[in-house]
Amino acid sequence: MTTPSAAEADEISGHASLGRHAVSGARWAAVGKGGQQIVQSASALVLARLLTPDDFGLYGMLTVVLGLVLVFRDLGVGAYVVRWRDPDPDSLSGLFWVNTVVTLVLSLFMLALSPLLGGLYRDSRIAPLFAASSLGFLGAGLGIVPQALLLRGLRYRSIALAEFIGVVAGAAAAVICALAGLGAWSLVAQSACLAITTSAAVIIYARWMPHLPWNASYRGLRTALGFSANVVGYGVSNHLMQSWDYLVMGRVLGASAVGPYALAYKYILYPLRNIGGVVYRVMYPALARVSDETDRMLSAFIRVLTTVAVFTFPIVIGLAAVSNEFVEVALGNKWMEAAPLIVALTPLGLVQSLLPSIREGYQVLGQTRQLMRFGVTYALLTLVAVLIGVRDGAIGVAVASSVAATIMVVPAFSGLMNAMGGSLSDLSKPILPVLLAALGSGGAVLLASRLLGVDSPVARLVLLSLLGAGTYLLLLRVVCPVQRRDALSVLRGPGVRGA
Repeated sequence: MTTPSAAEADEISGHASLGRHAVSGARWAAVGKGGQQIVQSASALVLARLLTPDDFGLYGMLTVVLGLVLVFRDLGVGAYVVRWRDPDPDSLSGLFWVNTVVTLVLSLFMLALSPLLGGLYRDSRIAPLFAASSLGFLGAGLGIVPQALLLRGLRYRSIALAEFIGVVAGAAAAVICALAGLGAWSLVAQSACLAITTSAAVIIYARWMPHLPWNASYRGLRTALGFSANVVGYGVSNHLMQSWDYLVMGRVLGASAVGPYALAYKYILYPLRNIGGVVYRVMYPALARVSDETDRMLSAFIRVLTTVAVFTFPIVIGLAAVSNEFVEVALGNKWMEAAPLIVALTPLGLVQSLLPSIREGYQVLGQTRQLMRFGVTYALLTLVAVLIGVRDGAIGVAVASSVAATIMVVPAFSGLMNAMGGSLSDLSKPILPVLLAALGSGGAVLLASRLLGVDSPVARLVLLSLLGAGTYLLLLRVVCPVQRRDALSVLRGPGVRGA
């Protein structure tokens, strides 16, 4: 029998270690996200009762520009650190200080920009809200490199704890401010407190401190920024893609129209942010470690996306099927305008649950220029669609955004799969049956809602939700047995076979 060489033994040991850490990391990421979702959902429901649609509309208008500035707080440094083969302390310190200087400059820029933003929206209330948001922006920037180091080391327990602390602190700040009658300031306080507290916790858990600026190394800065510039370009275009609707609606229709739309958008993307977010967070650092093994990486990528579809598709479609009952029970009658918007945004929610994998995939491959091209194309298409749809109000914007997302999904994944050495059919074969199962369960709920002789909105919501869940699980077992098994397998592991 052949005895493995020392190098081979080290590689086998490394893969086993990666598997153990990634399995633990996936579990902690899931637990952390679950805890965050509970706190965020509860605070969102409380705030929906305490605040007005106009308050949410004001903050929605604010986030258009705020989110664009937030893209630059990272400079793509986090993604670069995660896939960096052999980072040295001096170069890490150099990246930290460059990122900190940029964050400080952008914070001052936000203060200077705030009066202009109020003029853009023709609403003087916007300016002080935006200026106050610079505090959270500055605090968040300090945690970029420490959090990337935690992510690189698959230390999801520390990340989960830090983020949960931040979410609790932000929710508490928002509710206290709302009870005090501060309106939209409650949402600003939530965002700022969440960012600052999370960064502080991340820095503590990472146990890493940068060298002083004059002792840091900036030799590898050009390589890092070459990778990061395209990541930032994608981040900018991706933010614009997600913000054109708020920007155009805020300018044309006003805050009262943005409020229900923003709430509908928030709930339709909950599956992505709380389920897909867990899987994608584990996927990137795990795949980055096997990026030289094409077949293994491609197989893992497909399995991860199938897992995301298995869990997010039924939630998005199910929410659309019970949108009237959900809004009435969870948010109250004053938000009923959001119900048809949830339905119209359903295709967007389905596509958005998968699209983050485009970013992760191209970053793992190091092909960030292709990533930026995709982002720019999608942003321009969405802008055209929103400008056309706004003529029919909020519902027109929702339909237009969904159409743009549906148009982009095929060329987007076709390009990435080709870059990975596969084809679009390799991805569509396992995912389309999952979509059909989710649509089948949604159809059953819609049919039952017409026949159900129950007047109580709460009872209807509970019964229809149970029916939808049961129908989906049955269809999944019958139509998608392989996808179901793989989804459970990925939840138990890092998404990389043999890792």
